[in-house]
Amino acid sequence: ATNAGEILAPYVAHQVEAGVRVDWGTLATTFSAFEITRPIGELSPTRRFAQTGEQRVSGLEFSAYGEITPGLRVLGGATLLDGVLTRTEVAANVGHVPIGVPGVQLNLGAEWDLPWVSGFALNGAVVYTGRQFVDAANTQPLPDWTRLDLGARYTTTIEGRRTTIRANVVNVTGANYWTGVASFGTFFQGAPRTYLLSMAVDL
Repeated sequence: ATNAGEILAPYVAHQVEAGVRVDWGTLATTFSAFEITRPIGELSPTRRFAQTGEQRVSGLEFSAYGEITPGLRVLGGATLLDGVLTRTEVAANVGHVPIGVPGVQLNLGAEWDLPWVSGFALNGAVVYTGRQFVDAANTQPLPDWTRLDLGARYTTTIEGRRTTIRANVVNVTGANYWTGVASFGTFFQGAPRTYLLSMAVDL
């Protein structure tokens, strides 16, 4: 950009959201609809970076969390997104999908207390993100991806102190994927299969 280092003025985003929450005793569900409109920075054909664009993202979001049955807890949700570029420096990009806005995002996690081993619980989570674009022209898509995480937790008492030991495997299947697309087109590689072990002691 010819104006590299220039400090741009803060932009103002407009958001409208409405939703409802229902408690079912030990389980709660929420549903909401929203629309966010905000300016976006873009590089003009003359190589100047400025807040000349605008994007609008409308969405529906559903989530559920709580205890389904004694010892079985869930946390998950689904988000449907409809993003569109409403104004750009390049007229041909109007109507395209904004950078880094997938059409759908899903996540579901659960934790189960094993009834025959006191203090021991298994957990797992599935995360899905739909296709995203890394350019306003929508010529460079990143494919959708799914990740599976699994783990276990054991809570006991050691020397009179409550102790929790956790073991987790992130990305169990070793899926290769791109994630975290920034608004200026930078994207990041998803973490490979990762093993985590931790212990927490109450003082």
